[in-house]
Amino acid sequence: MHSPHRSAAPRDTALLPLLNRFLILLIICGTMALALMTFYPEWKKLSRMRQALQQKRQDLEQLQGQATHRERELYLLQHDKEYLELIARDRLDLMKPNETIFRLGPSRNDNRR
Repeated sequence: MHSPHRSAAPRDTALLPLLNRFLILLIICGTMALALMTFYPEWKKLSRMRQALQQKRQDLEQLQGQATHRERELYLLQHDKEYLELIARDRLDLMKPNETIFRLGPSRNDNRR
């Protein structure tokens, strides 16, 4: 006759590899979760810093363009008398005798803008 202990032993031994696999899977998932919790905030911080860097680079390019434009204007004001005359007449609303000026935009003195 079979004793109850002998039939239970094969069942227990068949269950152990399954439990070992489950335990290994649980350890791997726990390790991955720990790694994710450790590195995800830093990854998000790096992503925000990269976006901020891209924005700063765009701002720098825009400011460099403005600086180049102003340097050119300064050079023209210092060295080109015709340009200086044109700018002065435009800003002071002056005109030469027998000259007619047409403005296609709103008046500079118009406060309704």
